[in-house]
Amino acid sequence: MAIKEKVSGFFKKVFTNTIVLYIILILAILNVVQYVAFRDMDALTFFVALGLVLKAMTDNNSIILLSCIIVTNVYVYVKNNDIEGISGFRSRYKTKKGKKDMKELDKLAMKKALGNKKEYNDMFSNISGLSTIPTNNSADADGDSNIETYNEITEAYNNLVTDIKKKTKKIKELSKKIKL
Repeated sequence: MAIKEKVSGFFKKVFTNTIVLYIILILAILNVVQYVAFRDMDALTFFVALGLVLKAMTDNNSIILLSCIIVTNVYVYVKNNDIEGISGFRSRYKTKKGKKDMKELDKLAMKKALGNKKEYNDMFSNISGLSTIPTNNSADADGDSNIETYNEITEAYNNLVTDIKKKTKKIKELSKKIKL
């Protein structure tokens, strides 16, 4: 009992200290400014709502602000990072070692599609040139069709990205007109 009373007395003194309150207040203000600067209104709303709920439970402002800071930062971390183990799905770009370089994975996928032919191994040293891989007459028909299929998919992807950029630009222009 004596240790429990000492620990609870210590925390009571710390959380009722005005200097600790001001330090936590400065941290809370910096967090709010960060949420506003990054236009993360979800986090800001979560911070305020959590603060209001905690205010109904306790009158100690240090505990309220510190809890809001910690819980909101955990919320932002979970929101911004892919936690795929929870949903049961694994990304194709994640391995046991962590994230692999997407270019390296594309290189491996092309090698697998083409087979481990020695004549193609040198082509993958510069991964940015994959969309213009020349077809080799000495390669079998399956290798040529794989290269053509890859080139078609790459071209379709690039067209999709271009369309998305154009439509995004139009949306931004319309948004500016609406704001005026």
